[in-house]
Parts: sequence; C-alpha cells; structure tokens
Amino acid sequence: MLSTIFSRLITGYFFIFLLLVGAGIYSISRIQALNQTITSIVERDNRLIFLKQKLSESILSQTQTVSKYRIVKDKKLYELILDYDREIKRHIAELERLIQGSGREAIADSIASKYREYFKLITGRDKKALSEKERERLKEALLEELFRALKTLQDYAEGSAKEKIAKTHVAGQRAVTLTLTVTILSIMIGLFISVITTRSIVRPLSLIKGQMKRIASGSFEGKAEIASPLELKELADTFNYMSEKLKEVDRMKNDFYAVMSHELRTPLASIKEGSKILMEGYMGELSDKQRMILDIISKESLRLIEMVNNILDLSKLEAGMVRFDFREMELDSLIKRVIYEITPLAEGKRIGIKTEFSYTDVIMVDPERIMHVMRNLIGNAIKFTPENGTITIGTEKRDRNVIVSVKDTGPGIPEQYIENIFDKFTQVNQSRYKYMKGTGIGLSIVKHIVEAHGGKVWVESKEGHGSTFYFSLPL
Repeated sequence: MLSTIFSRLITGYFFIFLLLVGAGIYSISRIQALNQTITSIVERDNRLIFLKQKLSESILSQTQTVSKYRIVKDKKLYELILDYDREIKRHIAELERLIQGSGREAIADSIASKYREYFKLITGRDKKALSEKERERLKEALLEELFRALKTLQDYAEGSAKEKIAKTHVAGQRAVTLTLTVTILSIMIGLFISVITTRSIVRPLSLIKGQMKRIASGSFEGKAEIASPLELKELADTFNYMSEKLKEVDRMKNDFYAVMSHELRTPLASIKEGSKILMEGYMGELSDKQRMILDIISKESLRLIEMVNNILDLSKLEAGMVRFDFREMELDSLIKRVIYEITPLAEGKRIGIKTEFSYTDVIMVDPERIMHVMRNLIGNAIKFTPENGTITIGTEKRDRNVIVSVKDTGPGIPEQYIENIFDKFTQVNQSRYKYMKGTGIGLSIVKHIVEAHGGKVWVESKEGHGSTFYFSLPL
C-alpha cells in the first residue's frame, strides 16, 4: 500500500513526539529520584540530628533538676523530672520510628535501655542498696554511656546525610549526562527522521521539476518515474500523460511544417522563375511599374523560399536526418568568406566589420554548416545594428575549444528573452524593430549545428548596450 504525504508526516512527527516524551519522562524520573533523596535527608537524617540535640539537652536538664531536687525536696521539681522523662521517652519513640529498617536499630535500643537504667537510678526506682557515692559514680558512668550512644547516633545521621549527598551528586551528574545523551540522541534521531521524511517528498518533486525543465527546453524524452508518495505518484502519472500529449503535438506540428514547407517549395520556385522570365522580357516589353512589381514578387518569393528551406533544415536537424561532412579547415578562412559575401549588406548601412582572430589553425568542421552559422549570426548583427555601428568578429582558444564571437552595437536583448533566445520560433519583441521580424528559427538552426559539432552556443547581452553571440567548437 502506497503511503501518502500526510501519513509520512504524521508518522515522522509521531516518532519525534515519542522521543521527546521519552526524554521528558526520563528527566522527570531523575528529578523525582533527586527530590526523594533530598526529602530523606531533610525528614530523616536532619531530624535524627535534631532529636540527638533535644535528647542531650533534655537529659542534661533532667540531671540538673535531679540535683536540685535532692537538696530542696520540692514536689514541683519532682514533677519537672517526670515531665523531662515523658519528653525524653517521646523523643526516643520518634527516634526508634525513624531509624527502623535502616539496620542501625541497635543505636536506638542502646539509647532507650541506657536511659531507662539511668532514670531508675536517679529516681531511686532501681531498688539497689548502693551508697550515695556508688550511686553517683554509677550515674556518671551511665550518663557517659548515654551520651556516647547519642554521639554514635549523631555520627550515624551525619554520615548517612553525607553519603546521600555524595550519592545525590553522583546521581545528579549521571542524570545530567544521561539526560544530555538522551536529548542529543533524540535530536539526532528526530533530525534523521525529518531528513528522511523530507527527502521522500522533495526528491520526487525534484524529479518532476527536472522533467518540467526538459520539456520547457523542448525535450519531451524521458518520464518522471515515481513510486511514492501516493499524491506525487498521481501527479507524476498525470505529468507523464501531459508530456506524451505535448510530444505528440510537437511531432504533429513538425510534420505539418515539413509537409507544408515541402509543398510550398515547388509553387514558390515556379513563381520565382516565372517572374524572372517576365523581367527578362521574354513575354514582351515591361513598363517601369510592371518591372517594379515583378521585382517585389521575385524578392518576396526568394524570401519565402529561404524561409521554407530553413523550416525544412530545422525539421531534418531535429529528426537527426542531416549528414555532416567533417573536414579539416582553417576557421578564419571560412569566416572571411562569409564576411566577403555579406559585406555589401553592411556597407549599405555604413556598418564597419572588424576581425580579431587569435586562432588561425585548422579545425575539424563541416564547412558549409559552419558558414551557415556565421551567415546567420553576422546577418542578425547587421539587421539589428544601427547605421554607422560596428560589428566585431573574433576567435580565441580556451582549453580544448575554439570560441567564436560575433559582437554588435545594436539595442541588445531584454533579459527575459536571453534564456530562450535559441528556442525555435522565439522572437524578441522590440517595437522599434518590428519591421525586421523573421521566422524565429535561425538561431535554433545555429544551436543544432553547433551542438552537432560537439560545441555550445550562448549569448551575453544587456539591453541598450549591444549583444555578443558565442559558440564553441572542440579541437
């Protein structure tokens, strides 16, 4: 099943979305783990340190109160001793709850047992027959053990907090590294998916665009072969169908021109020869007006015959039916022969022709065809160069090619015509030269002849500053 552009985009964006969601979920999980560790430090370890501090203070205060009670035997002091006892037991109970499951329950048990023994001793509930001195010494020993146990609790709480902070730091660094890795990986995969998705759409469009350019240049060969996406496949199929129809229309048009041109040659030749016979007086004397009319008929017949011949030549060139007779010739000699033929036209408009030949060696060409090219280019230059203008014809060697140039001082070619000037039936629309319009196939014939020699033809022009036509011939 062929996928559509929409489905490809949705699939690509869905994968990118999944990658971003995955990266986000991972980052959130790492942040939650860090929060849990911080909460554990605040709610447990810091609380243990706080309880140790409160127990130390309460036990010391209780001890001081006991000492006072022994002196004054005040009932309120005894009640205060009991209040301290309740507070200490409450702290111990909380301590046991916090430390439960940590594997260090012995610390809380030690504190609880030593405190019970200590409290019994200071309140006389131990029922031991001890002298006052022995009781005091035992009390001091129990108190020392109790504070030692509290110190163990503090060391454990501080060590646990430091360990968690260290683990948090390591976990944080690892989370940053992993999050950065996941993010970069997600971006790279996302870019890869985007490139693949975009390429699967842009590449078929580029194929269609290239085929459109070939058709615009007059070549109807080849097809835009596209398998998917579905929309572009349908577009390519429609485009190929259109291309075939255009190719068929172009063939029919060429056939029509060829047939019509062939059919016109005979009657035009008859008209030309008939007018020539009449002008020579074989049918009797002619008045000046009759001679002028016959001269017009003869010239127009000659122009039409030349036009028909050009159309036939172009049809043969496009069909590949023209045979070329390649020989080694001196290129400058061929150009000089054309200049000699066309000089009267230039002199009629007082146009000067200059030559700048830097390449004078022999070259393999079809002399008649190259002279046809030069006649066309120089003839166009004379046609569009105003009176007292100049035409410069030059040759030079560039790499393994000879470049021939024909430069005029005419009106130039508007920019919009330059790209298609060598296409058949293309004419520059300039109102001041409308009376010079031709068939628009001369430059197309030039292009076909030059390309048949393995060369290229191009033009450089700026409107109002003349034009320079170039063509290259391989050595």
